[in-house]
Amino acid sequence: MAKITRVCESCGKPLTETRATAHEPYIYELSGLKNARLIGITVYKCKACKSKIPLIPQISQLHSVIGETLLHAPNELTGDELRFLRKHAGLSTQAMAQLMEMSPAYLSRVERNHTKTLGKIADRLFRLIIEKHARDRKKQDLVETWKEQVEKRAPKKKNRVRIERRQDAWQDAA
Repeated sequence: MAKITRVCESCGKPLTETRATAHEPYIYELSGLKNARLIGITVYKCKACKSKIPLIPQISQLHSVIGETLLHAPNELTGDELRFLRKHAGLSTQAMAQLMEMSPAYLSRVERNHTKTLGKIADRLFRLIIEKHARDRKKQDLVETWKEQVEKRAPKKKNRVRIERRQDAWQDAA
């Protein structure tokens, strides 16, 4: 089987396949986090223009692991970490600010690092809201999965009327 040569989308030059390691991890900037580093993924590099193209499998699972790691981090969450968790939980700035009883503008300033942090108490509240929201979503996902499985197994009824005579009485035979 012929080996496929990948080319850079920016300059058209051939790409080199490498593996992200602990010594040279891939900086995962698309996550919105300044400190996210990935190890063990394939990264295609262009020697000509220095472009890096990662091959990131199971992004949803990756984001869940990042979220769990951030939720249990010992220090207060930074603005970009707050934004990542809020977005991963599927909450708007408005919704999160309402749950935390603060103005959306203040939460936005913290997320953009214009204000240092939420503070210890608000940071803890933020984490608890995210954890509860994640648990509720998992429960809902389980219920939806269960409903789908039941619907797949259920025989499809046709709109027929079948009446049967049993013991001198008419009965629904469906």
